[in-house]
Amino acid sequence: MDGTDATIARAETPSPATGLRFSPGTMLAGRYRIVALLGRGGMGEVYRADDTRLGHPVALKFLPRYVLHDEGALERLYGEVRLGRQVAHPNVCRLYDIGESDEGHFITMEYVDGEDLASLLRRIGRLPTGKAIDIARDMSAGLAAAHDLGIVHRDLKPANVMVDGRGRARITDFGLASVADDPAAGFAGTPAYMSPEQLRGESVTPRSDIYALGLVLYEMFTGRRLFDGASLTEIQSQHRSGKPPSIASVVREIDPAVERVVMRCLEEDPASRPSSAHAVIAALPGGDPLAAALAAGETPSPEMVAAAGKAGDLQPRVAWPLLIAALGGILVIAAMTPASMLFSSKLLPKSTEVLEARSADILDRFGYTVPNAHTAHEWVLNDDYLRSMTKQKNGVDRWNAMAQTRPGVVLFTFRQSTRPLQPWNEERRIQTEDPPLDAPGMSRVTVDASGRLVEFIAVPPARDPAMPHRVDWTTSFREASLDPADFRDGRPVWSAPVDVDERHAWDGAIPQQKDIPLHIEAGAHRGKLVWFRVYGPWDQPPPLTDSPRKLLNRLADWANTILSIGVLAIGLLVAIRNVRRGRGDRKGAFRVSLFVFAAAAIAVFLRADNLASIAADEHLIGTLLGRALYSAAYVWVMYVAIEPFVRRRWPHTLTSWSRLLSGRFRDPMVGRDVLFGAIGGVVLVALQRSTRIVPAWFGLAPPEPFVTATSPFSSARHVVFFLLITFGQYLGAALGLLVALVIIRAIVKNAAIGNAILVVLIASAFAGVGSATPWMLAIYCGLSAATLMVVMLRFGLLSLAATAYIFQCLLVLPLTLDTSAWYFGRSFLGMFVIAAGVIYAFFIALGGKPLFGTPLLEE
Repeated sequence: MDGTDATIARAETPSPATGLRFSPGTMLAGRYRIVALLGRGGMGEVYRADDTRLGHPVALKFLPRYVLHDEGALERLYGEVRLGRQVAHPNVCRLYDIGESDEGHFITMEYVDGEDLASLLRRIGRLPTGKAIDIARDMSAGLAAAHDLGIVHRDLKPANVMVDGRGRARITDFGLASVADDPAAGFAGTPAYMSPEQLRGESVTPRSDIYALGLVLYEMFTGRRLFDGASLTEIQSQHRSGKPPSIASVVREIDPAVERVVMRCLEEDPASRPSSAHAVIAALPGGDPLAAALAAGETPSPEMVAAAGKAGDLQPRVAWPLLIAALGGILVIAAMTPASMLFSSKLLPKSTEVLEARSADILDRFGYTVPNAHTAHEWVLNDDYLRSMTKQKNGVDRWNAMAQTRPGVVLFTFRQSTRPLQPWNEERRIQTEDPPLDAPGMSRVTVDASGRLVEFIAVPPARDPAMPHRVDWTTSFREASLDPADFRDGRPVWSAPVDVDERHAWDGAIPQQKDIPLHIEAGAHRGKLVWFRVYGPWDQPPPLTDSPRKLLNRLADWANTILSIGVLAIGLLVAIRNVRRGRGDRKGAFRVSLFVFAAAAIAVFLRADNLASIAADEHLIGTLLGRALYSAAYVWVMYVAIEPFVRRRWPHTLTSWSRLLSGRFRDPMVGRDVLFGAIGGVVLVALQRSTRIVPAWFGLAPPEPFVTATSPFSSARHVVFFLLITFGQYLGAALGLLVALVIIRAIVKNAAIGNAILVVLIASAFAGVGSATPWMLAIYCGLSAATLMVVMLRFGLLSLAATAYIFQCLLVLPLTLDTSAWYFGRSFLGMFVIAAGVIYAFFIALGGKPLFGTPLLEE
C-alpha cells in the first residue's frame, strides 16, 4: 500500500485534468481554506489548508472517494487519530482532530514545510553520511516515542518520513498503526518495507518497526532499496534468498558503527535485533555505545565500560575542598583516637625499644645472659584485666583509670632462646605462646607498659651440674616494683609452668591500690629462679573444657560456616560457568589477583619473624606463599563470578575500575573516584569514633573503647603489613557488597526496595560496635550504611574499595598527633601513605588543569 502523508514537501498546483476534490480557496467546516494538494495515494488525499480561526497552516487528510461509505475505512481513520495523537514528540508529525464536511471525514494534522524522504532520495540518491546519521537519529527518536506508548507504526518507509526546512525528520501517517502484539491488526503495510514476521502475517512488535527502520537506513546510506521486487511474491522470495548484502559491499568508506547497527536491525530473528529504538540511537556514531549495548540486552565488554562516560575530571574549586576534607578528616580522626581507642600515650608510656632493653636487663639480673641469643617481642592485650575493668569501673572516667591501675591493659613480652625460635602459626610470627616454652635455654619476660615485671619463665637445663644455693626472692620483687614488706607468706595455688624443686607464694596489695589484692608465686630449680608471676583478682585459670555454648550461638556458628563455604562454592561454580561462556573479564581478574598476590606475599613475609631461617625452609616459604595465593584466588573467583553481572546491569559502577585495570593510572575519573572513596572512608571512621566521644558530652558513661591491633606498636614493618594486606581483604568486602546488591535486587525485582533491604543489612553489620544509647547506635548505623550505599551507587566499585580500604587502615593503625609519643613515627608512616594516595588522586582528578584554576591574566 502506498500511503501518502499529509506533509509532502512542496505544494504543487494541479491542473484541471487531475480531478481535484477541492479547488484552492474552498472553505471546509467553516474554518479551513484549501491552499493546494500536497499528495495523493492509496490511503487518501492530503491538502494544505489555512486554519482561519487559529491563523496557522495545517494539513488535511481525506479518505479516497471509493471508501467514503466504508465503515472499516472510517474506523481506521478514527484509529489513526486515537493512536497518533497520543504521540507528542518533535520527530513525529502531530495529529490534531477529525473533522467532517460534505465530502466526508478528514484528519487535521501538523503541516510540515519540507520534503518527504522518498522524494529526497529520488532527487539526490544516497544521503551524505553525516546527514543520514542525523535523520536516522531523528527517526529512531520518533519511533521510540511511539513504542514507549505501546504503538507500532507498521508502515515506516521513506514516503512516511518528512524532512522539514531545518533538516529535521518527522514520522508521519499512523493510518496502519496498532497496539503491539495485537492479533486483530491484520496484514497491512508496504511489502518492500515489511519485516519477515509481518510478511508471514504474524503479529507485529516494536522490533518489526526496527526492521523497517533498518530498511530505510539501508536505503539512505546506499541510495538503493534492499527489496525492490515488483510483487509481494517476489519480495518474499528476496527475503528467503539469504542474508542481505552489507552496506560496505555497496558503499566504500562506510563507518563500521553504521554498518553494525543497520545490519543488526535487519536480522531475521526479531530477538537478534536491537531491543528498542533507543538502542539504535545509542549505537549510531556519536551515541553512547554502552547505552546501546544495554538497550540491546547485551553485556558490554570491559573495554566498552572503560570507554564509557565522560572524562570524569574535577574543577579545582571542587577538587580542593575534597582534598582538604580528606586530609583534614585524617587529622581529626587522629585527634579523636586517644579519647575513643583503648591505646594511647597514657597507657603506653614507654617505647618498644625501651621495654625490650628493660626485659633483657631483667634476664641479666636473674642470671640468664645468653651471648648471640635469638630474641623476639610482642605487645599483647591483657584480656582478663580488660574484662574485669569493664565490670568493675563505672562512670565517664572509668577508662582513664586504666592508666593508673597496674598491671594495665597492655603487656609486653620478650622471648630469648639459645636456638632459633620457629613458630607454627600460619603467619609464622613469634608470639607469647608460639613456639611453646619447651626447650632448655628458652625464657620469657612479661612486663607492663611501664616496665614493671609481671611474669618471668625460664626453662631449666636438662642436666645442671651446679650445686644448689639459696634463692634471693627480693630481686624479683624489686624488678616488679613491689616491696616484700607489703606482702605476707601465702599458699601456692597455681601450677608452675616449668620444672621447679622449690616454690613460694605471697599475698598482699600495692600501697597505692589497697583495694586490689595481689597474689605472687615463684619457683626455683636447683637454687636458680625459673618462675615468677604476679596474679591479680582478674586472673583466672583456663577452663579444663570449653563451656557449652547456647543453641543459638552454635546455630550461628554453623550458619556462618555454611554461608562462607556456600558463598565460595557458588562463586566458584558461577565463575567456571562465566569463563566457559566467555563472560568473565579474565584479563582484569588476572591483573587484580596478581596485584593482591604481590601485596599479600610482601605483607606476609614482612609479618613473619626469622626470615633467615624461613628462607632455608621450603615448607615455610610454601606456607606463606600459600596464604598470599589463597587471597589472590579468592579475589579472582569472586571477581569473575560477580563482575559480568554488574557489568551487564550497572556498568557505570565499573567505569573507573575498568580504566584502572586497563593501566590508565592517571585517568581523571580514577583520581576522582579514589578521592570520593577517601571521603567515604574518613566519614565512616569519624562516625565510629564519635560513638565513644559523644556520650561524654551528655554526661553518659561511654561504651568500652575500641581495641585495635597491638602488632603495629612492635615494629614499623607491621604497619606496612596492614597497609598491604588490607588491599585484598577489603577489595573482597567491596565485591561482597556488590554480590549482595545483585542477589537482593534479583529477588525483590525492585531497585528501591532492594536498596532499602541492603541498607538495613549493612546497618545491622555496623551495630556490633555498641553505643551508650540505642538512639546513638541507630544514628551511627544508619549514617554508615547510607554512606556506603551512596559511594557504591554513585561512584562505583573503585570508590567503594577505596572507602573500605581507608576505613580499615584508619581503624587498625596506631594514630596520634602527639609528637612526643614514642609511636608517633608509626602513626606518621600510616597517615603519610594514606595521605600520599589521596594527594595523588587529587592531582590526577584535575586532568591537567591548573591547581588554582585559570590564572587571572588569562581570563
